[in-house]
Amino acid sequence: MSRTLNRSLRKDVLNQEINEVIPDADDWRQTPNNQLGGKTPGELIDGTEEDREELRNLVEAIKHGMVS
Repeated sequence: MSRTLNRSLRKDVLNQEINEVIPDADDWRQTPNNQLGGKTPGELIDGTEEDREELRNLVEAIKHGMVS
């Protein structure tokens, strides 16, 4: 895995990106999300590296207007 991708999967970096991209980020982290198989973003942040990658992909899609 590249160094840049690996850094972006760190919990603190991912949380910072969520805060920048998602309105009401704290509520969003606690709300089950269909795009995440019904899990909350908070569960994925605390999960495996693969979970954080899935969450990062969703945040990137939201950032670029691909999902709401």
